[in-house]
Amino acid sequence: MNTLFNACFCLSGPPVIVKEGDDAILPCSVYDNRNIESIPFNWKKVGPAGQKVIFLYDPGNDGRTSQDEQFRGRVSHFSDKLKNGNASITIKNTKSTDNGKYICSFSDRNLPVFLHVGAAPEPSVTNLDQTNNWALLQCDVKGAYPKPTVEWWDSNNQTIPSEEPQVSKKGERFYVTLKTTVKKTGRYRCAATQKDIHHQIYKEINVRLNGDRSFVTYAGLHTFLFLLLIFRASHPPVSALTIPFNRSVSRLGERPHLHGAYNHNYFKVLKKGAIHFFPYP
Repeated sequence: MNTLFNACFCLSGPPVIVKEGDDAILPCSVYDNRNIESIPFNWKKVGPAGQKVIFLYDPGNDGRTSQDEQFRGRVSHFSDKLKNGNASITIKNTKSTDNGKYICSFSDRNLPVFLHVGAAPEPSVTNLDQTNNWALLQCDVKGAYPKPTVEWWDSNNQTIPSEEPQVSKKGERFYVTLKTTVKKTGRYRCAATQKDIHHQIYKEINVRLNGDRSFVTYAGLHTFLFLLLIFRASHPPVSALTIPFNRSVSRLGERPHLHGAYNHNYFKVLKKGAIHFFPYP
């Protein structure tokens, strides 16, 4: 009779949570850290369809006898830690199908470990339709597990009203579509949160409504103006200098009242797409 369990018991760890594709360590250790190099043990996955042998340690073999095909080549143990009572295993390149309950078995002792594998794809965002006063945005989260909570946020990370999410499921994967209508220029985020695997990811989209005058951000034109000012500073003063620019750089050139001063020169963005420099009177 094996006397290992007459004097000690074994410890398993808390639920293991990983993202799909990561490696997962399923913990199982002898309480008093005694040497278990000569003690057989096995790991099984328990589910509605029965048990699957994923690892068998039997001194003298490679530990993969009768291993289920789903786990072949992906499971290993810590051979150098057996002498310290460590029977943990590693499952490599985890998949959503690896989710579930696992049993670490020593003789008549069964120690459960739960594995949660999450698929956390990045959302995709689309501007479906837009007028001068509103834009219809759509967010798609495809193939997530576990089921994510999907929300639209404004630039202050505040949740904004959205339509009822459309949710479908293929196998264990969830597909979620969420639409919202926004009426202000700004930056919006679609966030997918999976509390079970402690994961959150979001994707941003910028919206500019022509009817909204409260927000203007045109980095392209700002850079262009800066380069022109450098050009003007490096040339002798002239009575007037008009430099046409490509309207595709920024539509802000259509605003006739943008103006400023640099190096004792006054400049104005003309309505027809040119920047005009002339000295102050």
